[in-house]
Amino acid sequence: MFRTKQLAMMALAAMVVLSQPFARPAYSAPAISEHAADEASASPLLQGDLVRLRSGGPLMTIETVRGAVVDCIWTDPNGQTNEATFPAKVLQKN
Repeated sequence: MFRTKQLAMMALAAMVVLSQPFARPAYSAPAISEHAADEASASPLLQGDLVRLRSGGPLMTIETVRGAVVDCIWTDPNGQTNEATFPAKVLQKN
C-alpha cells in the first residue's frame, strides 16, 4: 500500500510539473520600422535645404515649407527652371 501511495504521489507531482508551460511568452515594446526610425531622427525640412525624392530624382531647393507640404524648385539639364509641391514625407535631405 505504501508503494501504491508513493507512486500516486509521484504521478501527481509529475502531472503538476508537466502541466506548466515550458516557455513563457516574452513581452517587449513593438519594433520601430527602419523608415519610422529615419523619420524620427531626421531634422525638420527648412527653406533653402537641398532635398531629393526618396525614390530618386534631381536635387531640389526648398522654397517654402507649409506644414506637411513642401514647395521645391530645381533646374533640369537644359537649364529650365521647374517647381512642384511634395508631401514632406517623400523628401530626404541631401
